[in-house]
Amino acid sequence: MAEPLLIEKDQAAELIAGIEDPVCRNAVRLLSDDVEQFYQSDPSRLQGRFDLGFFIDVVKYDISDAAKLLHGIVPVGYWENPGVLPERPAAKPVDPARDRTSTWLRIGQAHNYCVLHTDKWIGEILFRFFNYAKLKEEVKRTQRSHSTPPPKVPVTPNAPQQPFDLLFMVTAVDDALQLGKAARKALEEAPVV
Repeated sequence: MAEPLLIEKDQAAELIAGIEDPVCRNAVRLLSDDVEQFYQSDPSRLQGRFDLGFFIDVVKYDISDAAKLLHGIVPVGYWENPGVLPERPAAKPVDPARDRTSTWLRIGQAHNYCVLHTDKWIGEILFRFFNYAKLKEEVKRTQRSHSTPPPKVPVTPNAPQQPFDLLFMVTAVDDALQLGKAARKALEEAPVV
């Protein structure tokens, strides 16, 4: 297998530059920077190649709700019990040797990492990014339309350029959301409405 690499950096930079809200743009940029630093500190954590463009396309959609969750606020319109986090699904048995599809690497391990996270708020942020990544790929693959709950934003179809390491994504974001990290500070300072 080729050496693991972060790919599609130019696309990621273009997507970040295109975020209209300066607070969200800064938070996404810092999150991207933290993910790159996480990779550089130990490249062996990544399997395959990591499509930064696809990653930014995923997180830019949900970054304002991530800020709300860090403040302990449940975003409106997502669940049947407004203001209450849903129960996370149970962990699933995973055989790491078989934990891949043509699009995803370590999908079951990433799922379990999110649902077993000890901080329910960060776990929810990770699970939302995990699910949105899968939804974007499903919409592209099946060519069906899908809108998110209110405010009914259409999901833009997208898929990573190469098999995407979901476990790397959630562990890198988890690291970026630790106390004292730049991305965490930016999200904590973001105004929540």
